[in-house]
Amino acid sequence: MILLINSQMWLMLCSNVKKIGLGFLAGAKFFLEVMGMKIKKEEGQAMVEFAIILPILLTLLFGIIDFGWIFGNQVMANNACREAARYTAIHYNDSEADDDQGIAKGIITASAPTLSGPAVVLTETEDTVTISLDCDVAVLTPFLSSILGDVYNMKAKTIMRLE
Repeated sequence: MILLINSQMWLMLCSNVKKIGLGFLAGAKFFLEVMGMKIKKEEGQAMVEFAIILPILLTLLFGIIDFGWIFGNQVMANNACREAARYTAIHYNDSEADDDQGIAKGIITASAPTLSGPAVVLTETEDTVTISLDCDVAVLTPFLSSILGDVYNMKAKTIMRLE
């Protein structure tokens, strides 16, 4: 048997939920609101709730954007540093130490174009080459730039055995 209840009966049941002990009908109010029938005037409530939650949502969104940007640049800096160290380790005997430093900086600049002002330090020992990178990355959103500053300083270091 299918029980059909019209909106008038739902309203009556909703108003008498506490009186007759039908706690399972508490969702009836929500059902009526979904169907487009408002039980009472709550027009400003949504705007107030939105105004309360908006700063939290924007903070979360900006944090995700900046974290992804900085993390991606850190991965790019590590990869560029590794490429420069690998090239220097393979071509160690082909050129002078000053040339290796310039070549390493060129490789890092080409591999990671979003890094601003990369400072590359090349250190050679008898059996290893070490490339250290110190650079700045611009912070994208104004919210985190007020916390971190306009730029975020990141470092990368790679040590490779000479071949």
